[in-house]
Amino acid sequence: MRYRRLGGTDLEVSEVGVPVASWTGGSPRPDEQVEQLLRRALDLGITYFDLVDVGGDDGRGERLLGEAIRRDRDRVTVATTFGYRPLEPLEQALSGERRRHDWSVRWAATAIDGSLSRLGVEPIDLWQLHHPDAQALELDELFGFLDQQVVKGKVRAWGVTLGPGAGFVEEGAGALRDRRAAAARTVFSVFEQTPARELAEVAVETGAGLLLRDPVDARRPDPRFEHLDFLTLDRGQTLGQALVRFALSLPAVAAVLPSFEDEGQLGELATAADLPDLPAEDLDRIAERFQGGFRLEDQDGRGDLEVRQ
Repeated sequence: MRYRRLGGTDLEVSEVGVPVASWTGGSPRPDEQVEQLLRRALDLGITYFDLVDVGGDDGRGERLLGEAIRRDRDRVTVATTFGYRPLEPLEQALSGERRRHDWSVRWAATAIDGSLSRLGVEPIDLWQLHHPDAQALELDELFGFLDQQVVKGKVRAWGVTLGPGAGFVEEGAGALRDRRAAAARTVFSVFEQTPARELAEVAVETGAGLLLRDPVDARRPDPRFEHLDFLTLDRGQTLGQALVRFALSLPAVAAVLPSFEDEGQLGELATAADLPDLPAEDLDRIAERFQGGFRLEDQDGRGDLEVRQ
């Protein structure tokens, strides 16, 4: 495993990290299985673990990770989120929602104490605003509170986590430029490169670090992968490993966060951190195919069929 500095912070992270919520949210796995996967990740040299405090995970990942890393705390970097407030039963019944953004200092104070309690370790290495909008970025009181948590030693650095799509470019750029966020996390893959590419340029400008989620989607086959056969031909690497290296080639990237289906894939993709960087010609060929929309020939060979991105 290789390690990188996260932007201008003093945080060192493994090139491959674990998004713990992929094991504890959605279709959750039993505690015992999550604990086994976390121990395996530590054995593989993974030291960066990314969490969410509410949502489908409901803080379960924080509790399980805190128990798993207690003896390894000094070598582990822990990131979690805040910004979504779970709604009371009556609020849920009236709104049909389980959670809602709350950027008040009052909720932020509740959220950080809740995360610290579930983790059982202090400080939180990277505390991330979960999908902040433009209005959230205008709240001076909120960002003053964040800076206070760093001074108090509850947090070592703070950043933002953003969804995919062009709509998050402006918010991410504002967080990095205007609020001087230490890091931004977003989705990035060979097929979905916005807003990560735009934010990478801003991160280089501001000295921030970039964290990329879901560089590999192993849950379903994708015919567009036919255009990437050259990445595995006589290369001694799997396509998943090549896609991890592709994400790591983006400027300012400190770590990538694949979703691991099982221990086998965990071992496979963690090993990508030991492989050479993709050569420039590979990056050029990927860029050409991306610009071309990853077009596939139709069955009769009469032309190209565009595959939606």
